[in-house]
Amino acid sequence: MDVSTTAELNLQPPPQLSMNKGEGLPERWKIWELQAQDFRTLARLSSAEESRMAMFRHAIEAQAVRCIKIFLFEADEDPEGWGNVLKKLECYCLGFTKDTF
Repeated sequence: MDVSTTAELNLQPPPQLSMNKGEGLPERWKIWELQAQDFRTLARLSSAEESRMAMFRHAIEAQAVRCIKIFLFEADEDPEGWGNVLKKLECYCLGFTKDTF
């Protein structure tokens, strides 16, 4: 897909993810994650780690950005790695803890 085709799609990132826990956060997370994945694929961001993180932070609300800044990472996890941050936020949104696994 070239740039003109992408422009024809009127491609935009998904709306910001609301982090209000009492309003169906697990379901909203699943829908948002799929929309974000589709956007990254269509926008050809799938291979650029820095672009992925920028899009991710852009697409989540300020409360979520504050949340990801306080996540704890293991020594072998890159706190700026999009996949690592996405997994931590997924666990947060779905209510998983290390004890769950």
